[in-house]
Amino acid sequence: MARGNGNKKFKLKYYQNLAKTVASESTELRHKSTQYSSSQLGQNQTLEPEIMPPSASVESDDYNDGEDPAYLSHLDEVSIEPVGRKRTPGDDPMKSWLPECDVFLEEILTLEGRGPIVFDHCPMCHEKIMLDTRLFECFDCCGRLLLCTQCIVSTHQSNPFHRIREWNGHFFVKTTLKSLGLTIQLGHPRGTACANSISSPGDDFVIIDTNGIHEVTLYFCGCGQSNQLHTVQLLRHRLYPATTQNPKTAITFRALETFEMLSYASKVSCFEFYQSLSRLTDNTGTHHVKRKHVSSDSRDPDLGQGFAYFVEEKAYKEYLKKHENFVEPKSNCSRHDAVNLSNAKPGVSHAASGVGTIECARHNMKCPNAVGDLQFGERSLFKLHLSTIYLSYDIACQWSIYLKICMLELDHKFLIFDDKVYVKFVVPKFHLPAHVARCRSNFSLNYTVGAGRTDGEAPERGWAEVNPLASSTKEMGPGSRRDCLDAHFGDYNWRKVMSMGPTLFRKARAAANNMANHTIAHDELTATLPTDTVKKWTEEVEAWERWRGPLSENMSEEPENPYDHQVELPTQAAMRRRLAEAEANDIASGKDLALDVNITPSVLISTGLDLKAKQRSIKVELSKIWAHSQDRQHTRLQLRNNALSRKLSAWSQRQQLYIPAVVSLRRIDTATVNAHSTPPPVHEYPLWLLSSIQNKIPFDKGLAEIEWELRVAQAEEALEDIRHNLQIRSYLFKFKDQNVRGQHANTRARHAIDNVQSKIDAFAEEYRAAQHAIVSLGTLLEKIGWRQKYPTLERDDIREISEAEEGISAGRSLTSWIWCIKGTAEP
Repeated sequence: MARGNGNKKFKLKYYQNLAKTVASESTELRHKSTQYSSSQLGQNQTLEPEIMPPSASVESDDYNDGEDPAYLSHLDEVSIEPVGRKRTPGDDPMKSWLPECDVFLEEILTLEGRGPIVFDHCPMCHEKIMLDTRLFECFDCCGRLLLCTQCIVSTHQSNPFHRIREWNGHFFVKTTLKSLGLTIQLGHPRGTACANSISSPGDDFVIIDTNGIHEVTLYFCGCGQSNQLHTVQLLRHRLYPATTQNPKTAITFRALETFEMLSYASKVSCFEFYQSLSRLTDNTGTHHVKRKHVSSDSRDPDLGQGFAYFVEEKAYKEYLKKHENFVEPKSNCSRHDAVNLSNAKPGVSHAASGVGTIECARHNMKCPNAVGDLQFGERSLFKLHLSTIYLSYDIACQWSIYLKICMLELDHKFLIFDDKVYVKFVVPKFHLPAHVARCRSNFSLNYTVGAGRTDGEAPERGWAEVNPLASSTKEMGPGSRRDCLDAHFGDYNWRKVMSMGPTLFRKARAAANNMANHTIAHDELTATLPTDTVKKWTEEVEAWERWRGPLSENMSEEPENPYDHQVELPTQAAMRRRLAEAEANDIASGKDLALDVNITPSVLISTGLDLKAKQRSIKVELSKIWAHSQDRQHTRLQLRNNALSRKLSAWSQRQQLYIPAVVSLRRIDTATVNAHSTPPPVHEYPLWLLSSIQNKIPFDKGLAEIEWELRVAQAEEALEDIRHNLQIRSYLFKFKDQNVRGQHANTRARHAIDNVQSKIDAFAEEYRAAQHAIVSLGTLLEKIGWRQKYPTLERDDIREISEAEEGISAGRSLTSWIWCIKGTAEP
């Protein structure tokens, strides 16, 4: 064992020394090989390093089985530890380059103009430059030359896809070689004319190259000297045609190779590659970007220093350092992770948890000097200089409560303390449904004067552009990362500016088309209301809007929110209590109509409704049973069936006390069962409540009144449960999209959403059962108004308050009626 360990130790040291020898010999060999020319070496001569074992006295067998003490002693004296290297300016390139920044910037800006290019003659043809002489510069050629028209065309016969710009006396403007007369002739050597050239159809042949998309004048050979196929002529010119029949577009082979390598290395799509080339031709047509704790501000400084979108880093970090122990108050609204997790650390090895930005909510553009790294959750500091500010964010309801208190301690010069600045807090439309009812009216952009059709989602929408940068920027130093994001923010704003005209035109046209429809609908609704009511409502809305506006200081007290509904919904429990109290009054007055000590009329009907609910529940459970369900599932369902069957039998016997004629209906049921020889499943057993009996047999109309009141409460309660669970589902969807990652977590989140969806479906069935009974009883008891208040619940009606109908945008969709009936808001 000892010999084996020693042998391994010897081999390890031998291999280490061998590697060092190879490296040393290789370096020396490369040095010596530069002294030889190819003529001094024979055709078959090669230079190979001669690598010998470290000790010539050790036989080859001894390397495997024995040890050389002298050699081991020599190895012990050799140090194999890496030797420290002296740092050079190349280790901190940005730091050493920063003093030269102005020189680089000046030279780059010089390239935008003529700079030092001043001469009287064309450098190529030496023709004198006159006042009307057109001068051109190639953007892709090496070096800078201003050439006349003839020379710029002649020098680009071999480079017809270069980008050309013309000096107009003040600045350069883009032009093309096609407009200057350059043509491309296929099928013949360069500079040779064709006796029967064929022009491309329309004279608008398009060629895609690595530097952009070019429209050229191209001629095919028609004299018969070359292959007559146009596709072959293009391919021989290293141009790949887009179609085989009458091609009008081609792409260069080098562009195809470039795209191939990009697709391998960066997984860029063909569409993205084309879009990049399109923007190179004419450039008129980022939320959680973490950064690892690599490098430092001193070694990797940023170029902007607060001149672009990021705030000045030094002052920003001083501010965060000063208030690093500040604890964010918890949310008193729905569970908002932006608040409850605001004190979360960035994570191990991360210097920033993300990026916070301020954006123009109307135009969806990044504001200058309004981007900063998030150090603890979503906490930051920005400065704006505006007179009216609408602060839109998904937790603005919490900001409205705590922002002044917190900022008074942190920064008493913050904009909200400026008497000349009016600040209004609003919640974006997509996030608003997840809030409680009082927030949905107090912080709604739909009820905010001056907000127009703004949805307030600009801060969230912009992350689709910047999130793909996360994988690359998190490995950058702080300065490089900020410069990269600044550049992308600038590009994002530039594209917004260039698309502003078409966007505003499209929105203005949509507003003009829809204004008439909404105005007519509003006028028609107003015409159905009493004049005094309309006047009262108008005064209440205007007073509430003044309170929420800049003139609120002139009002002594806050007016009531006209959009808040303070209506208590009838619940089944409350209705049963009221019926029980009514029966107690009947007993006290000697008018007790109960025919059983334990079963009163209201108890009979309410128990029947409970049994119907159990039948629906068993029906749902039965739909989940399949051929391979486990025995315990079948057993549990069978036990529930048995218990419900006994309850139905006992309830039917007591029902006969109050509705004796129901016996005739049950006899018909029994005869039907005997005819089919198969009894119905327990969940289909007919209860024959008053809404089902209708006019089939006589009964006391007082019992029908009791069921009517209980059914109305059942419908109201089912609708409220649907609305409540829709809000929960909306929150779960948002939380899953923003926070859940990984298969396991997504599966659990999907399971939670499915459970909520099951509740929504169950409450929807409960409402449909109640609504069907209301339709039957309403006609029987000659009730009025129930058709408008309790319409049929379709599948498309079950959607969140801001959720649009399928195929219709949110701005044009109508809110589902389940949110528009009396008492939809929480008290």
